[in-house]
Amino acid sequence: MSALCRSIAIFIIVFVAGIILPTYSRAQMTFEESVEVWKNGDHDGNKVIEGNVVIRTGFFSWEVALGYSEISDDFAAHFCGGVSVAPSIVLTAAHCVLRAGDHPIFVLSGTAKLSSGGTRHAVVNSFISPLYNPETKENDLAIVVVDGGTLPASIPIADMPESLLDETILTISGWGVMDSSRKTFKSDDLREAHVPTQATDVCNAPDALSGRITGSMFCAGKISGGSDTCLGDSGGPAIVETPDGAFLVGIVSWGDGCGQPKKYGVYVKVFPHVDWIKQIANHG
Repeated sequence: MSALCRSIAIFIIVFVAGIILPTYSRAQMTFEESVEVWKNGDHDGNKVIEGNVVIRTGFFSWEVALGYSEISDDFAAHFCGGVSVAPSIVLTAAHCVLRAGDHPIFVLSGTAKLSSGGTRHAVVNSFISPLYNPETKENDLAIVVVDGGTLPASIPIADMPESLLDETILTISGWGVMDSSRKTFKSDDLREAHVPTQATDVCNAPDALSGRITGSMFCAGKISGGSDTCLGDSGGPAIVETPDGAFLVGIVSWGDGCGQPKKYGVYVKVFPHVDWIKQIANHG
């Protein structure tokens, strides 16, 4: 890990209670598409986006999946990712929670394979960031509260200065699709990849994301494309790995396609929302 990452200040939350191309969210499958997977199956196979590999054993214990409660098969039910920051608090993307609509959802923890070994946690409440703008995708962050405070692990949030968000290597992960042309062709195994962050002016270049990166976001990926998040990875974590451990810096939000040259993945910055997260965690 670079000296830049080693120099970040760490903030651990303390809780009182335990052509302009179109903008695409790293959108979850709809309930109807999840039912299709449940009935017909469509997963795994050869990964299309290079650099995404099955995760290191035991390393991503804070990562969770969001699923539709009405579907009994955990693989088919999955529609978004999330990350635990406290025993009952999960961060995810606002558009994930909103698109679930009236369908009840659950959090799946304790497994890197959707089809086996996980524990379902009932969702008792959810909160959309009051700053979220669905048109621009600014502040695309939500909190999901699970019943009982029994999530097995959580990750601290890093206070990462703006100057250190340029050319920092991030670890991204998720169960999203491995072929962006097949929306239901997702991974049963949690996969990880490593991508460099890019300066805002690089991301906002006319041949990149054309000025759509705002102060609530950052982007990451190689100029040549390749490793990236994709459909179904929304809400999952972007972390920095340091000698002191792993720390959360971003949540998967949106992008133009997946893994294309200069079409970087876009993430919401987590640290600016810490006060709001603490308020919800302490008082609901």
